Amino acid sequence: IMKHPENPMFTFSAEAEIVVADKLLPKQVVGHWDVANNRADFSRPYAITYERLLWAASLMGQLIPYTNAVMTPELWQELAEEWSRSATQ
Repeated sequence: IMKHPENPMFTFSAEAEIVVADKLLPKQVVGHWDVANNRADFSRPYAITYERLLWAASLMGQLIPYTNAVMTPELWQELAEEWSRSATQ
């Protein structure tokens, strides 16, 4: 509950449900990866960029950070197709 500093009679109450996941989805990690700083950055919009696609390719056969998933040729192909669709729009 928050009260207005100038008018304590005015209060505001809010509730939120937060879902906590042990691991993230591979596409979400790739789509929010900050390649320059080598970390996930969820403050930026989701996008499969060329740089992120190259980063994903460098993970072939390895675990994707923050997931239980390994980068496979099939997953990379799916990401490449998404990048291709967005690049032509």
